[in-house]
Amino acid sequence: MAAVLEPQESVVQQRENFNVTEQRETLFRVLRHVLAVSLEKVANSGKQGWGRLIVNTIQTYGKLLETAEIENLVERVTALEQQREER
Repeated sequence: MAAVLEPQESVVQQRENFNVTEQRETLFRVLRHVLAVSLEKVANSGKQGWGRLIVNTIQTYGKLLETAEIENLVERVTALEQQREER
């Protein structure tokens, strides 16, 4: 499997250049990779540890999606309130 993150800059430079959206997309990409590896491992070995990792990964992914959706809704409501005030 190809590397999920290929370092092109130092970690400090990457942190300075990341915005929230980029961080979230990176987390989604990493979680999808962890899930893919875990599913492959549980299919091959059947060990419980990989199953627990799958559950935790899905829970984390869901929480991240929920946070993104809430932030999107807050932005939309704020924009609507501004439009209303301008009228």
